[in-house]
Amino acid sequence: MAEQSFPFENIDTTESQFSEWATNFQETGVQGSPTGTELGITVTGSDLNLTIAAGQAFIRGHYYINTDDLVLAVTSAGTDTRIDIVVVELDPEANTIVTKIVSGEAVSADPVAPTLTQSATGIYQLPISTLTIPTSTVAITTGMLVDTRTFMGNRIGIWTTATRPANPTAYQTLGYNTTIGRHESWNGTAWVGFFDPITTAGDLVVGDETGQASRLGVGADEQVLTVVSGVPTWADAAGGNYYNITAAGTYTVDLAAGLYGYASTGEVTVGGVFIDGAGLANYASTITSIITTNGVDWTTRTSGFGSTTIYGVTYGDGLYVAVGNDGKLTTSPDGTTWTTRTSGFGSTTIRGVTYGDGLYVAVGYDGILTTSPDGTTWTTRTSGFGTTRIWGVTYGDGLYVAVGDSGKLTTSTDGTGYLSLELKTPVTTLS
Repeated sequence: MAEQSFPFENIDTTESQFSEWATNFQETGVQGSPTGTELGITVTGSDLNLTIAAGQAFIRGHYYINTDDLVLAVTSAGTDTRIDIVVVELDPEANTIVTKIVSGEAVSADPVAPTLTQSATGIYQLPISTLTIPTSTVAITTGMLVDTRTFMGNRIGIWTTATRPANPTAYQTLGYNTTIGRHESWNGTAWVGFFDPITTAGDLVVGDETGQASRLGVGADEQVLTVVSGVPTWADAAGGNYYNITAAGTYTVDLAAGLYGYASTGEVTVGGVFIDGAGLANYASTITSIITTNGVDWTTRTSGFGSTTIYGVTYGDGLYVAVGNDGKLTTSPDGTTWTTRTSGFGSTTIRGVTYGDGLYVAVGYDGILTTSPDGTTWTTRTSGFGTTRIWGVTYGDGLYVAVGDSGKLTTSTDGTGYLSLELKTPVTTLS
């Protein structure tokens, strides 16, 4: 018969037809939930009996009801060990569904559970518990039992990884796996998850190796999101070269010499080199500190000036230079520790300092101007001011400019030789 249709009034519908029809509406399983007692097993702990609780089950289009506790006796394994499985068995030929024990083989070691029969048309055994019976067992205890019940649903089953349906239908068998805590379905070759639930603030949704959406738990502090073999994952920054600094302060680091990319939203000193923005910095030696300030909170440092007035400070090429009265000049690679240098001014006041194009320039009273390529060794230059006080110096666009008393102004393209200019409007002398 090529075509069949049923059920209709006054037309017989066979058992196999009804079973096939009903199976398409409901998965085989126990009516209930993992936390319920339906067809669950209890023991007294003092004998070899199992008590199966009242409950119902749907097996391949057939329905089973147990209205009261059912006691099954377990056969001792004697001097060996055995694994049994408690099942609800459908037998279409006998027109019965009964709960029974399917016994495994008793062996001295490494027993194996029996293979269940789960035919699409004949006998179908629905497991509800596995029972391991040790050597010389005289009483069944709770610890010998493992609950293996799977449950009915509105086409959404409930199971564990170990109790997934043995004969799932591709793209139709759906269920919630309590072992992994997510819904899954059978795609014809493998079980695939719908979605890993978001459980923690900061979790991400990513595609897993099966192409399904899954949860990537939030990483640890200072970790970065990376990809390993095509899979997104959190990892420590490679080589320890990533630092996420959000507050002003001095941070101890240990970075090898080399070329580093940087991106900052404020002024930062890394290994004595000032950076601001994004770019590349090449460090010839190991970097031991990162210093950043918010420009609002200031920390008092020992300047090396004592109570002597400080008139100016500049920064360049990884070095801070401060100048003041009595010819004092100090330098610092990090703004924290300062070293006094010989400025070339003797005890003469230094009024200004600048840095540009690889050269530090300091100016002061008596027309003195000194330069240094490293902030340590200073050389006196001819400033063009004679003995006139020089009040300030700056650098920009390839030119050094110094200004002082009596409207004097000198310039230099290299910082060592200065051309004198005279302002037409005299500049008031500062004191």
